[in-house]
Amino acid sequence: MLGSHIHYFRVKKGLTQEQLAEGICSVSYLSKIENNYTIPSEEIYVLLLQKLGVSFAASLEQNKQFRTMLTEWKEMLVERKSSSSDHYHILRKDVKKIFEFELILFFHIMEIRYFLQAKDFKKAESVKRKIIHYLEESSPEIKGDFLYVIGLLSFYHGNIQEAIVYYYKAQSYYSQPLDQAELDYRLGLVYTQLSKVMKANLHLEKALQLFSRDYCFERCIDCHIVLGVNFRKARKYEEARSHFQKTLKLFRHQEEPARLAMICHNLGYVSYEEENYEEAVSSFEKSIELNVENNIYKLQSYYLLSRTFMKMNDNRAKVSVEKAKELLTHFNDPKLAEYELHLEVISYQLEEREASELIDLLSKQVIPFFLDIQHFEFSTEYIKLLANTYFGERKYKKASEQFKRLIELSEKEG
Repeated sequence: MLGSHIHYFRVKKGLTQEQLAEGICSVSYLSKIENNYTIPSEEIYVLLLQKLGVSFAASLEQNKQFRTMLTEWKEMLVERKSSSSDHYHILRKDVKKIFEFELILFFHIMEIRYFLQAKDFKKAESVKRKIIHYLEESSPEIKGDFLYVIGLLSFYHGNIQEAIVYYYKAQSYYSQPLDQAELDYRLGLVYTQLSKVMKANLHLEKALQLFSRDYCFERCIDCHIVLGVNFRKARKYEEARSHFQKTLKLFRHQEEPARLAMICHNLGYVSYEEENYEEAVSSFEKSIELNVENNIYKLQSYYLLSRTFMKMNDNRAKVSVEKAKELLTHFNDPKLAEYELHLEVISYQLEEREASELIDLLSKQVIPFFLDIQHFEFSTEYIKLLANTYFGERKYKKASEQFKRLIELSEKEG
């Protein structure tokens, strides 16, 4: 790591290898030092540091204080505390005075995590590019965090399998309960997205246990929500409702209307799946009322409300579709493209378009889209709709092909 240290501060100071090596050692020897092929003598090391303006003796206490603040900041990020922003601005200023390479690297790793929580993916990616070449040289103490944030970036970019690889690599370096809890939660999320519910729930239950042990109630809420979603997908509605109701006991409703709106939305989804449509409507409308801002859950609630009304043969379905479409125009997120397709399918059904038009939409656009993003739940839902549409048109052979496709997909995902 001595070589990485020298390389980092040389680049930071804007010196070439020739300029730094002059009067101290050969350029080729400095190159070997920076690439960690050789360890310099104490005399050469001190001379190089002096030329770089680095003095460890003068900054030992400063480094110690910075390390303490950095550790506290990491805990804030894990626990999703709002005060993490204030801590970041202090650390960003103080890091300029720090001369311990490992501390600077650790700060930038946590900085990536901070930017990801703030959904500033460009800044997170920019910091990653700046430090990625130090990954293999980083110490075991911070390598787990390094691998973890690269996994997070992969996940946010939609590279699910790549994220899993990095998470498991990080696992071999983690020993602290909170680190392990965070990792289990993230593995639970990726397996949820891949519709591997049993595997996801194993990780989520482990995370919930570890977060509970450390009284991280905010993170317990995160676990309960994803577990609730997974039990709903598995049609275990009592367990799903139980997890969502537990979240209601863990947070302050008055201070977090957006969070309450999300829970109401999920409880509505459970009621919808149970075909308790009146209760579903009540929950979705409450979620929309609580969501004063235009966000993803408001869009989802309008979408599911339109489906609920359609099941009830209620004309309000068309109004809900139009509100969902209008809300969709407020977002500039390619990840929400699926809702354009969801709403298009509902529109076709409400307008009682020709069956051939619905078949074209499902077979050429909707199903390929959800298969491509590996969304098992919606892939199976729309293949089933396509099969039933063929059956209604007395195209029994094509209907049979789609039902067979459903079985194959279920076996593959199971």
